[in-house]
Amino acid sequence: MEKTKKDHLLLSKLSYTAWILLVYMLGRRIVLYGIDQSQYLLTDANAEAFLGMALGGDIRKISVFALGISPYMLASILVMVVTTIRRAVSRSKMSIRRTNQVLWIICYLFAVYQAMAMVTQLHFDPAAGPAMVVEVTAGLQMIAGAMMILWLSEQNKQFGIGGQSVLILVNILESIIVMVSGCSPEELMLPAACALAAMLITLNMEHAEFRMPVQRISIHNIYADKNYIAVKLNPVGVLPAVFATAVFNLLQMALVFARYLLRDVTDLQWLVDKLSFMEPVGVGIYIGIIYLLTVVFSMILVSPGEMAEQLLKSNDSLCNIPSGKKTKRYLTRVVLILSLISATVMSICVAGPLVWQFYGDVAAGLMMLPSVVMMLTGVCVNVYREFETVISFDSYWVFL
Repeated sequence: MEKTKKDHLLLSKLSYTAWILLVYMLGRRIVLYGIDQSQYLLTDANAEAFLGMALGGDIRKISVFALGISPYMLASILVMVVTTIRRAVSRSKMSIRRTNQVLWIICYLFAVYQAMAMVTQLHFDPAAGPAMVVEVTAGLQMIAGAMMILWLSEQNKQFGIGGQSVLILVNILESIIVMVSGCSPEELMLPAACALAAMLITLNMEHAEFRMPVQRISIHNIYADKNYIAVKLNPVGVLPAVFATAVFNLLQMALVFARYLLRDVTDLQWLVDKLSFMEPVGVGIYIGIIYLLTVVFSMILVSPGEMAEQLLKSNDSLCNIPSGKKTKRYLTRVVLILSLISATVMSICVAGPLVWQFYGDVAAGLMMLPSVVMMLTGVCVNVYREFETVISFDSYWVFL
């Protein structure tokens, strides 16, 4: 009887997540209205396609969920940055409900923009009806799909396990299956070895900590040697790499949409061609986005300023560092260095396979395996930690 009560919350959350994933998988199989599927039978699987699968899961981008979680991610970045800029007092006055409303509005605007840009790249069947009607219908379907994904993510965050991470997890697993299918053991040997190295490095950085001793105000503190502030060696995990893919895709869509509107400007086509994972310029921009997002996310989530303020209010301090501005500068420097190390490791895992393609050493379908495995490892760690939290809550719920 006690066992049944204990497992009730965990089983309930797992069941809810399973239904969320079922709806999500079904939505990715519903093809947009009017699509000429014969044009997508021989879709080339390049680096962009596999990285895009981490966001949408649909390598051909012709389902009602073609936009994937990209609008949700972009909206989350914007809400996070704006919320952080506001003072703590102002943030406290903004309810969670109001924040979610803002998130939905921003997500909708991004979905509209991305749908308008993506429609210009799709191939439609002339027999489906007037071109304008078919394009508008497909665009509305993609917008509705993006908002549905946002609803699924929010529902899973509240009643399930993993939030939007489980959707990313499913996408990444499917991309790996597509990536390795049909490959010989000889072809898999080098990418698999690099993927294993990327996984081990990611696991180490997810669990390693940089500890800063804290000097507490206590005359007889027998735990003085155990008082410290810890910051993960990988402060915000590998999600900046996934978010960077969403930002990169947004830049691509912006150029594609501009080229569609300004057909007479020939330089736009050159920019569209260069902003690609198949070009050194595109790879460099993607790596730059990873660095930028890793530093920004680390400063926002770790928040060295608020950490220093809390130490000051409690009359505690870091050992040999005065409280106040000097502590804030020290913590900011530590977080910045750790975020740069994290970004460098992620960039090596991502840039290495992309550089291989310029020398033709690895097939296009395999060169992203280390990057995808790195993302998979980070997402699995996040989901596992939430799973552990639910189990711990189950163990104590009878006392609450």
